[in-house]
Amino acid sequence: MTMSTRITASAKKQEVTSVTAATTSTAAASASLASVTVSTQVVDTKLDAAPGKKARAPRRLKASSETGASAAAAVAPGTAAALPEDALRPEAAKKARAPRRPKVVADTAASAGGGEAGGSQAAPVKRVRKAAQPKDAAVKPPAPYFLMKNEPDELNFAQLEGEPGKGWHWDGVRNYQARNFMRSMPMGQQALFYHSSCKVPGIMGICEVVSAPYPDHTQFDPTSKYYDATSTREAPKWWMVDVRFVRKFARQITLEELRKHREAGLSGMMLWSHIRLSIQPVTQQEWDYIVALDRGGARHW
Repeated sequence: MTMSTRITASAKKQEVTSVTAATTSTAAASASLASVTVSTQVVDTKLDAAPGKKARAPRRLKASSETGASAAAAVAPGTAAALPEDALRPEAAKKARAPRRPKVVADTAASAGGGEAGGSQAAPVKRVRKAAQPKDAAVKPPAPYFLMKNEPDELNFAQLEGEPGKGWHWDGVRNYQARNFMRSMPMGQQALFYHSSCKVPGIMGICEVVSAPYPDHTQFDPTSKYYDATSTREAPKWWMVDVRFVRKFARQITLEELRKHREAGLSGMMLWSHIRLSIQPVTQQEWDYIVALDRGGARHW
């Protein structure tokens, strides 16, 4: 046998040995894996069969969009019977809201009577909400008197004095608060006639309302400076009254003079806080104080 023949035989022998070793190693690994699998199964079996151990309940499914049948199909076989019946229903069906009970308030008088009779409480009664007042409903005057401002070139107190029995339109009011005050005036309402937007503003005398409030015609007149295109005859926005002469003061009580009495007896007048408001309520105390000024009884300077 030659040297080359010996080397070739030796190489083949080593190759066979290597393949045999690899095969043996693979078989051992497979056996080890099988052993692990068997061991895991044994552990699972022990856990399932362990006494005193409570099996974990399967999670309840969110069934807000599924039907009961679809929820049951999603549960693993053998566990559906363990779920509560309502777990298979839609979420909305489980929490049905009860209708709200109306708010009630006990009748005080009835409760008191029941207590005197024998301590039994009267049956509660439903609270009744007051109906909203319509916009055109009559308004109670906020004060017994008013102060009414007008520009002398619009309506001068001298005009009323010149025709004492005539009723004069008090039109052109375009302020909602002043309009509401005007609409609260009953016939016979007395007011202080005040000249405004002039060189010497002040109170000229007393006038009286001689008509119920009615729609101001100037709001429908396109040629009037008081025209309002948004107002209609079916639903007028602006109202007016007619006034007539009652009495002229011995002298004009000017705004400057009124300011001197502001702290003494006229501090609450809207004349100070609502300077541009053309119709303002006047209290009995304020009225008496101003009338006394005309007679000279309230001067103190």
